[in-house]
Amino acid sequence: MKISAAVFFLATLIEAASGCSKVNAAADAEKTAVAGGPVRPSLENANYRVEMRSVGACRKDSPCAAEVLVEAKGEYHINDKYPYRFKLEDPPPPGLKYPKPVVGKEDGTMDERKVVLKVPFVSEVSGQTKVSGTLSLSVCSAANCLMDKQPLELTVKVE
Repeated sequence: MKISAAVFFLATLIEAASGCSKVNAAADAEKTAVAGGPVRPSLENANYRVEMRSVGACRKDSPCAAEVLVEAKGEYHINDKYPYRFKLEDPPPPGLKYPKPVVGKEDGTMDERKVVLKVPFVSEVSGQTKVSGTLSLSVCSAANCLMDKQPLELTVKVE
């Protein structure tokens, strides 16, 4: 019993002393998204802002698009070495198709302060539809780089 308590204490101590809180936040965010918790079209913190937004009108059975935007804040900048990607919900909701289930930085634009990823989709139904997925991102300062995963969901009106 004493060995188990010592192992538990050591594991707790190692966990508390290691890792970046942003990486842990990313794992928690992914678990929340999977568990059906709050998923939103935007998020803002001290280091970056993320937003998923519609691009133009969307018509049934026609190509539509959304954008995923990442803006670095303060002393942080976009990590151009990181493989930014937006992984769309798999499987997609009924009546929704994703021509590209994973969108990467090659599908958008990037500069020192901002990344914009183009997310194509086609809706086979009119009305409200939800486009969702998980964004993998990284921003850096002179002192460190943060990696994160954020679940995003956008409600789109389809004509």
